[in-house]
Amino acid sequence: MLCAYLRMPYTLPDAHLPEDADDTARDVQEQRVQEREVRLTAQRILSTRLYPGRNPDHPHETFWANMNLDLTGATLIDFHPIGCRINIGRFDGATFTGTTRFDDATFTGHAWFEHATFTGEAHYPDATFNGRAMFSHATFTGDVWFNRVTFTGTAWFSRATFAEGAFYIDTTFAGDALFNATFTATTNFDGATFHVLVPPNIRRFMGRPPQDSNT
Repeated sequence: MLCAYLRMPYTLPDAHLPEDADDTARDVQEQRVQEREVRLTAQRILSTRLYPGRNPDHPHETFWANMNLDLTGATLIDFHPIGCRINIGRFDGATFTGTTRFDDATFTGHAWFEHATFTGEAHYPDATFNGRAMFSHATFTGDVWFNRVTFTGTAWFSRATFAEGAFYIDTTFAGDALFNATFTATTNFDGATFHVLVPPNIRRFMGRPPQDSNT
C-alpha cells in the first residue's frame, strides 16, 4: 500500500509562490505541501521497516525481511533508505528529488533503476548489489557516489547520463560492467576492480592502474 501510494502521480509544490498568486493557486500549493508531508512519512516508514539493525543475524522486530519494493515511476523526495536490506527493488522511471542516500544498502536480488532521474545528489557508498544492477538510461543531474560499492552481478549503465561528478572509487565489479554512458564532469574510478574486463571507455578515468583479472 505504501508503494502504491508513492507511485501515484504527484507534482511538487512551487519553491516560491508568486505574491500575486490567486486563491486557487494558493489552495493547490497548500494541498501539494500537505501531500509532500504524507509522502515523506510513507518513505520514513519504508526506510525504518527495511532496516535490519546493526546485526543482520538478529534483526529488529520491526524489520520486514525479504521484501520487494515496486516504486516504478514514483516521485521520491529526499529518499534515505540507509542501511536497508531489500530483495528486489524496482525504481524504473522514478524521479528522485533532493538528496538520495542508499548508503550501506543491500539488494539481495535485482535492482532496477532504468530511466530513473536523480535531480539532486545520489549516494550509494558501501552498498551491495547481489543481483543485476540496471541503471540503463538513468539521468544523474547532481553528483553521484558509488564509492566502495560491490556489484556481484551485472552492472549496466548503458546510455546513462552523468551531468555532474561521478565517483566509483574502490568499487568492485564482479560481473559484467557496461558503461557506454555520457560523462560530462569529474569522473573517478580510482582503485576500482573489474573481475571480467575494464570497459575501454573507463580506463581514462582510473588514476591508479586498473585492477583487471584479465590483464
